Amino acid sequence: MYNCRFQADAPPTAIPVNLEQILSQADHCVKCGLCLPHCPTYRLTSDEGDSPRGRIALMQALAEGTIQSPRAGFHLQRCLGCRSCETACPSGVKYGAMLDATRELLLQESGNEAGLNWLATNAYKPWGRHILRAYQKSGLRHLARTVGGTRFRRLDQLLPPVESDASSREVYPAAGKTRGRVGLFTGCVSRLTDKTAIEGAITTLTLLGIEVIVPRTQACCGAVQLHSGNTTKNSQLTENNRQAFSRWELDAILTLASGCGGHLLEQQQGGSLDTAPIKEFSQFIMQLPWVEELNFQPTAQRIMLHTPCSLKNVQRCPDEPFRMLNLIPGIQIEPLPDTGCCGGAGTYMLNQPEMADRLRSPMIELIAKTKPDFVATSNTGCALHLRAGLVEAGITIPVVHPTEIIARQLPIEAGN
Repeated sequence: MYNCRFQADAPPTAIPVNLEQILSQADHCVKCGLCLPHCPTYRLTSDEGDSPRGRIALMQALAEGTIQSPRAGFHLQRCLGCRSCETACPSGVKYGAMLDATRELLLQESGNEAGLNWLATNAYKPWGRHILRAYQKSGLRHLARTVGGTRFRRLDQLLPPVESDASSREVYPAAGKTRGRVGLFTGCVSRLTDKTAIEGAITTLTLLGIEVIVPRTQACCGAVQLHSGNTTKNSQLTENNRQAFSRWELDAILTLASGCGGHLLEQQQGGSLDTAPIKEFSQFIMQLPWVEELNFQPTAQRIMLHTPCSLKNVQRCPDEPFRMLNLIPGIQIEPLPDTGCCGGAGTYMLNQPEMADRLRSPMIELIAKTKPDFVATSNTGCALHLRAGLVEAGITIPVVHPTEIIARQLPIEAGN
């Protein structure tokens, strides 16, 4: 077997979730304010409490026990966790780890697992998928929308038609000579909403000579749980996924949802996910020396490409989807201008609907003005949020994963 094993990036210092580390990181913040222009919520509200600098001061005060104001929790929950502030910080403050630690503190004090939802732990399971499909096709959906409350109706609007499971097999052999083997992480919500993307990824990889393993026992990545303060559940899911993928000798574990990919990458860098290197799909594809052997069918389609915060600020490979799509002759790719985070951010679009919609609005306006054939994004939550916004605006432009576009333009003989 050709060895295309890639080395993981050098791991940063892992930050245990405890008060001492919150205080230590807070001390590194020099309150210079360079992060402020990069913070989507501060740009929207001009409220210091909605800035990274202001939130760090609140986290420090909570860890010291000098404040117990509900308003502190209000500002912290309004944080997207986009991590744009980390890229601008001259002191290297690990803001994301601080935020997770503080949310754990707030969860311990309140006992309320805010932000966790049924979709993150059950909906992707076979029985959960069957229930959701039956719900969507029955009169129960209309009744539930009527009596379910605002938050439930929003969740219902975000969820597209639930498809059958994208992957029923564990092993997908390479087409022709085997040049490598990877694991494919399908996550939870992605298994419900990204069937075409998952199938496209498998088709593309096998055509490139890569055997694909899709472990049946893999579970949710745990990002939603960690970012809501439930570190115990996150650790359980991480161990579950470690065992699921460690059964196989893999060159890499590929992710399609950048939110999941960023989370798994940091779990690996922190030492709790001892597996093959975590790679974003397009990142892996573009590192294959033989990728240009694929003679893609040309197209004149116009693609507006959205770059998720997690791809840019956590996985740190924002250009790879563009490079991958650019393999297709004739394709026209226009980056969606950076107006800040789209507002998806995991469960943020459910827990902070007003802020989420305000953040999304400029992007919907730009898409409506440009009128591309497709909007492409590499994160499931962003796709759900953008798609719902376009539907609400009466705009019939599909939102897809870059992998779906790649798979559509594969050589004709690949489909035989």
